[in-house]
Parts: sequence; C-alpha cells; structure tokens
Amino acid sequence: EIESILFQSFRWLQREIMARTKPMKVLKLKGKSSGEARAKKVAMLTASSVSVARLAKVALRTANAARAMKAQPMKRTRVSTSTKTKKSTKRKAMKTAMKKVMKSLAARKPRGSKIARGSMAKVLVFRGKKVKTSGGMTADMLMINKRGRVVSKKKHALGVHFFCRISTWVDAVLEARKQLNIVGFVPINGKTLAGRSLYVKSRAIYAARRAQSVMEALQLD
Repeated sequence: EIESILFQSFRWLQREIMARTKPMKVLKLKGKSSGEARAKKVAMLTASSVSVARLAKVALRTANAARAMKAQPMKRTRVSTSTKTKKSTKRKAMKTAMKKVMKSLAARKPRGSKIARGSMAKVLVFRGKKVKTSGGMTADMLMINKRGRVVSKKKHALGVHFFCRISTWVDAVLEARKQLNIVGFVPINGKTLAGRSLYVKSRAIYAARRAQSVMEALQLD
C-alpha cells in the first residue's frame, strides 16, 4: 500500500509539472514589443517555478508520511480471554450433548414389526421369526405340502377335497400318455391325431376304472 501511495504521488507531481510547463513552450506573443514579451515570459516562468516548488514540497510530505507509516509496527488484534473461554465452554457442551445422544441411540432396541408381510410372510411365521401374517395366520395354522411349500392347513384340506373329484380322470390321462408314449405338451382332443387318440384312450381307461370302483362298492354292500 505504501509503495502504491508513493507511486501515485510522484505520478501526480509529474502530470502537474508537464501541465504547467507545456504552455511556455508553445507561447507566442504577437503584436507586442520585445520588451513586453520578455517581461511576460519571465513572469510566467517565475509563477511556474513557484508552483512546481510547492508541488515538490507536497510530494515530499506524502513520501515522508508513507515512510513513517511503514516504520511503525502493525498492531495485532488480540482476542480476549473471556471470548476464548466462552467458545471452549460451548464446544464442551456440544460434545457432551452429542455423547448423550449417541448413548441413547445405542441403548435403543431396534423396533421390529411382529406381523409378516410379503411373499415370504408364511415362511417367516412358520420358522418363528414373526408372530403372524397380515391375514392373521399363526405358525400352528401352517404346514409344508409335498412340494415343500408352506401353505395354510385349511386351504390344503380344501384342495385335497376338491382334487378327489378329478383324481380318477387325472390318473386315466397319465396312464394313456404312458401307453401311447406321448412326451411333452399335447392338447387332449385337439386338432392333432395324437391329441384325439389320447382323449379316446383316456376315456376308455376312465370308464373301466369307474366301473371297477362301482363293482367294488357293490361288493362291499
């Protein structure tokens, strides 16, 4: 900052000197005698020299003031002990509060719902990890079927009851497929020859088994 002040002051002095000495170079006094012109020039030179001297004094004063400012040491702003203690107490209070919060969070037990939801709800209840499903089924209401899936006991019993009505036809179709050596999907009684033959064979086996079951029932009576 001090160097910039000195530089600006000297630049200002240079501009002022140039501005004051420039008119003397281009001075032309026409229509006057040589004595009057000489007197006019002398007066202007003396005025300009006086003004330049004044400007030089001003520049010297500014330079001295800048040097004095540079010589003075910079004062450091000290923070009072009261503010330091306040900051330290605030930090300590914040640390203690954070410790309390962390302890309370660690002491809390994770809250878990006792109701199982989703596709694995029955499995979780059957294994004992949950109390019941969203529908209200507990572990004693569930079972594992022959395919290894956890199902409801009531639904399983209902399915077995209804499957008994078509079990004879299903067995007849399986026997017919085995006798005709059919592998893969074949629509029964469809447009293909294999499907029609499968249907005819299944009907024959089904009729024979139905007659056999009727005869057995009559013999028991």
